[in-house]
Amino acid sequence: MASLTTIPRERIPEAPSVSDAAERTLEAARRLAEDWLELARLEAASALRRSLVAAGLLGGALALLALGWIAAAVAAALALARVLELDASVACVALAHAVAGGALLALGRKRLAASGDTGQ
Repeated sequence: MASLTTIPRERIPEAPSVSDAAERTLEAARRLAEDWLELARLEAASALRRSLVAAGLLGGALALLALGWIAAAVAAALALARVLELDASVACVALAHAVAGGALLALGRKRLAASGDTGQ
């Protein structure tokens, strides 16, 4: 008969007590909540940064667009000044802007009233 060798068994750790398991669970839940809050803070900071960059770009674009609009209005007034007096040509351009602005205002109010949102 062959000799049997005994293989040493590793000692199996004892199961943690209920209080130890509860303590570990609470600690893990606390760390999870802290990590979740940190992630939310980082996401909010990233979204704020992206929003500020986008707002800056839109502001710059709006400023350039306004300058272009003003230059176009001046050019229109100077072109009209060839056939009218300068003050009359400036008045014509101003009147055209006022009519266009009034029409856009009326259209906006009409759409706002149709949607039921009065902004109050």
